[in-house]
Amino acid sequence: MAMTHNLRLLSDAIVVGSGTLVNDNPGLNARVPVVAPLDNQPTPIAIDPEYKMPVTAKLISNYHNGIGKQPILLAYRDSPKNDKRLALEESGVKVVDILTPSTPLNRQHFNTLSQIFGFTRFMVEGGATVIKSILAASANETSLSDTLADTLVVTVSPVLIGDGVSVVKNQPNNSKTPNLHHKASKVFGKDVVFVANFIDN
Repeated sequence: MAMTHNLRLLSDAIVVGSGTLVNDNPGLNARVPVVAPLDNQPTPIAIDPEYKMPVTAKLISNYHNGIGKQPILLAYRDSPKNDKRLALEESGVKVVDILTPSTPLNRQHFNTLSQIFGFTRFMVEGGATVIKSILAASANETSLSDTLADTLVVTVSPVLIGDGVSVVKNQPNNSKTPNLHHKASKVFGKDVVFVANFIDN
């Protein structure tokens, strides 16, 4: 827990998909051991083109309570301003239309966010669909300077959860997995954390 919040403090923005947003209702702010000052907080970004985010989401209430920055929602270009979108905008969510239904998440999306908001360091927390897109995009680049991600942090807990959710299964036959170089491992309580860097394919 403490490690995750320290990583958040090192990031300009925290990215999650709509599934994680709806199922976990994360706050996406840094609050361990105490809530960090607002200027040091990362900006929460939700990939949510179908506007599944409820107006009661924790990241919205954090923004209104002054313990989190204004949340950003990524939507499809030319998406209609329906009631869900208008309600989210009225609640304080900044909607940015940069996605397209036929194009997976890629470096250009993050470059656009950097140009608009000045972000230089993103942290992708999940869920599986978003992480799968990041890994696939990084694996398909031949140069390290073009990869979408540079570091992968994996936490392994001694809990059996059945089949779980794979981020590498059921990929197209011509897809690749990224090359990784183990950088460090550390035990935190009952958990083991692995850190790996992406390397050239």
